[in-house]
Amino acid sequence: MRNGKLYGIGLALILSLIAKLIGSLPYLQILGPLVIAILLGIAVRHWFSVPASADAGIQFSAQKLLRLGIILMGLRLNWQDLIQAGPKVIGLAAVCLLFGIAIVYALSRALGIDRDMAILVSCGTGICGAAAVVAVAPQVEANRAKTGTAVAVVCVMGTIMTLVYAFVLPMLALSETQYGELVGATLHEVAHVVAASDGLSTDAVNLAIMVKLARVAMLAPVALMLGFLTSRKRQRSSDVYAAAASEISVSWTAKLKALPIPWFVVGFLLAATVRSMGWVSASAASTLVDIAYILLGMGMAGLGLNMRIADIKLHGTKAFIACLVGSLLLSGLGMWLVM
Repeated sequence: MRNGKLYGIGLALILSLIAKLIGSLPYLQILGPLVIAILLGIAVRHWFSVPASADAGIQFSAQKLLRLGIILMGLRLNWQDLIQAGPKVIGLAAVCLLFGIAIVYALSRALGIDRDMAILVSCGTGICGAAAVVAVAPQVEANRAKTGTAVAVVCVMGTIMTLVYAFVLPMLALSETQYGELVGATLHEVAHVVAASDGLSTDAVNLAIMVKLARVAMLAPVALMLGFLTSRKRQRSSDVYAAAASEISVSWTAKLKALPIPWFVVGFLLAATVRSMGWVSASAASTLVDIAYILLGMGMAGLGLNMRIADIKLHGTKAFIACLVGSLLLSGLGMWLVM
């Protein structure tokens, strides 16, 4: 069993490193290592035989290591930089985030997609792609098939929109500053923003990333809110709360575990605070963020290894349509706001 778990973790690590290598190649940077990692995981599951003993390691990668990666991603944020960016940047990010979540959720439900899948795809579109999907998935108790499919849909859509921006936006009368604001406010992944802003001035690239990071910073409150909303449905049937209502003595640790708080999101906020306080140097933070991407890649590979083509066909087609239409509408709103 132990060897099987190590095999699963090792497989996820190898796929993550391969994805990182492929993602660094010319013309493939636009995909990003996270998209490549989940696609590699799906391919390995589909074309090769993965021993059942490896499942424990795959699950560990898709859950524990993935969340550790999200925590370390908090080191990208610096609260002081966001404050200095001013209300325009934060306001633009907030409006586009709320619109993206609302429109994709509404479209998903109109197409008959269930609540969990609709939340995953809408948060991935509105906030920060794959990281948002895996952060909110435990809050709505989404299963692995839905989580993996939502990640794939959102990441692929972000790549498509990045290509659309690269070909269409140069034809529009946008300044570099406006273009930077637009890609930061509307594209799905940080990698997509970096790819789409390539070739701009340093100031425009920094602005694009800052707008995007303002959206990333809103991941924590959204995840917390979803956790509390979901908990209301199960609160009355919870043993802990039932015991509390009956005035039965319950340990404080049990009560703490029952709280609808995603502790890895709290870790994300703490990591951002540590970075903002200067307790971690810029070089150390950069190294840890690189490690975070490897861990996230392992998590994505784990999700891919848990998926089957049938899962994508079952959950993905309508979600892709909702994400496509929602992303186009979000881009239209973003363009109107920056012009």
